Amino acid sequence: AVAVTALFWQRQTRTEAARKATEERLQALARLAGGVAHEFNNLMTIVIQAGGLLRRRREIDTLPGAPELLGEIVEAGQAGARITTQMLAFAQQQSVAPERIDLPSWLAARQASLAAGLGERHRLLVDVRSPDAAVHCDPRQLAAALTNLLTNARDASPPGAAVRIVVDTPEPARVRPSVDDDGAGMT
Repeated sequence: AVAVTALFWQRQTRTEAARKATEERLQALARLAGGVAHEFNNLMTIVIQAGGLLRRRREIDTLPGAPELLGEIVEAGQAGARITTQMLAFAQQQSVAPERIDLPSWLAARQASLAAGLGERHRLLVDVRSPDAAVHCDPRQLAAALTNLLTNARDASPPGAAVRIVVDTPEPARVRPSVDDDGAGMT
């Protein structure tokens, strides 16, 4: 009975050690995937922003094939950004945790930090037209989306221009947050 018990415990110890080693390898792989995804995301952000800036140049339209090629570059950058999101989710570094967000209070609490991202040469105006506007989403993803839109608006606007976050409810149970700027380019 002692020999059987000792054999059982040895087998149990080996199984536990193998499980722990597998878990550690998966965690290391997740950390690696997360690190690669963050670096890749930085590169895709540059590609997308550079494409957006080039699109605003009028001379691009005069070069044969340039607008189409630029469109493909931006689309590839956006596809790369989607892959990054999937990699971060795999690495469990970006878990999606949707929650109810009261937009007027959420924006009021973050207005200073969002304005700081615009720099001193632009003003941030927040226009909440619907004081009871609420959304159900992940607050980190909402902050990232707003930050990206504000960065694009800053880059497209002349110095001293205002960038506006507008929150509207065009119909019941529908909320439309938007970022408006005085720059040339897309609506």
